[in-house]
Amino acid sequence: MNILVIGGDSRQIYCAGRLALIEDVNVFTLGLDEDGSGLKQIKGGSKGSFWETSPMNIASSFPGFDAVILPYLSTKDSLIVSKRSVIPFSEIKGLIKPGTAVFAGRLTEGETGLLVELGAKVYDWFSDERLTLSNSRLTAEGAAQIIIRRSKRSLGGSKLLILGWGRLARECSELFLRIGAGVSVWARRSESLKDAEKSGYTAIPELMSALSDADIVVSTVPARILGEAELSSLKKDSWILELASSPYSFDPSLARLMGICYSIEPGIPGRFTPESAGAAMAESVISRLGLDLNSPDEGREH
Repeated sequence: MNILVIGGDSRQIYCAGRLALIEDVNVFTLGLDEDGSGLKQIKGGSKGSFWETSPMNIASSFPGFDAVILPYLSTKDSLIVSKRSVIPFSEIKGLIKPGTAVFAGRLTEGETGLLVELGAKVYDWFSDERLTLSNSRLTAEGAAQIIIRRSKRSLGGSKLLILGWGRLARECSELFLRIGAGVSVWARRSESLKDAEKSGYTAIPELMSALSDADIVVSTVPARILGEAELSSLKKDSWILELASSPYSFDPSLARLMGICYSIEPGIPGRFTPESAGAAMAESVISRLGLDLNSPDEGREH
């Protein structure tokens, strides 16, 4: 089996390394070497190493891949962002053959449609519950590191307000409470507030009241819920840690004008714990492709 790992951050490197431990799997990377020069074979087979700078050039000399691993957040403006370069999404079509398994996250309908037309089977990273849970836990750990590094006071004893009650919010709440922080929760749905309260957290239904008492606001809500009135209710020395994706819970330009301190932190697993995040991605690939976890190649150095 030939697997190609394209672009992304450091977690892609660890994902490729984990897959390279499996017997009868040939692993290649594109855009992940130090200079982003082209396709590199890191293990297996007799194809040799390729150094073409364009996926289109690679496609002309390679018969296609059995699996293509795109980043966790796969495209931005139809580009796959690698460590050192960008790769136009449209160029990867030559790397796909009928039956190719493509692992990707948050592709547009047009991008997904193109892959399906080429005969690919598309697996969404976000549809893997185990992977999503792992990333939520790693994000919570990274968030704790950010708070400890940035705050002038101990995390234990600080008052943290969690906005939202999805998986990430629950992981953050659990970790911060174990560290000793005071954790309160605000969510838009009354059912979520009831669940948070049942789980042992202080649930506050009134947003302005919740904001006025918090030392740190940790947002997991990718929607503009904090307008001028809400931002004005924050304590003078409090700040916002934004963990949600764009468009975020507030307008950063408005916050700057109002003198509100904030930190927008995307891609925490890839920045803080890339080895663990990459291993989790590889396990998702291994599970979905039905690869042998107990191959004799397992455990050798790579």
